[in-house]
Amino acid sequence: MGVGAPLPAGQQSGEVEAISKDLLPRRSNLAHVEHHPALDSEIGALISELRQREGSAARAFEFLILTAARTGEARGARWDEINLAERVWTIPAPRMKTKREHRCYCRTPPWPCLRQ
Repeated sequence: MGVGAPLPAGQQSGEVEAISKDLLPRRSNLAHVEHHPALDSEIGALISELRQREGSAARAFEFLILTAARTGEARGARWDEINLAERVWTIPAPRMKTKREHRCYCRTPPWPCLRQ
């Protein structure tokens, strides 16, 4: 039985735990990961600072923050994907990790940072 395969009817939870022990790595084998802290309270200041800076890197970073896009999706953004009137950026399926078209609706339009 592979990962994602349906369990046979009537299989007990103890059996599921036994099967999962064979499929999943032991906790001791997992690498410890340090996550970066969230910038919730500092995001406004960061955006303000980016807007004071010149150059395409600052504009690209602002665009990433405002759209929450992946870097590859943002780097590949084209004007014909952006509907200014409806405030939506449609990312085509080939550039998406999931290979499905994605629409990014923006309450605060990130387009001004792209025009600079």
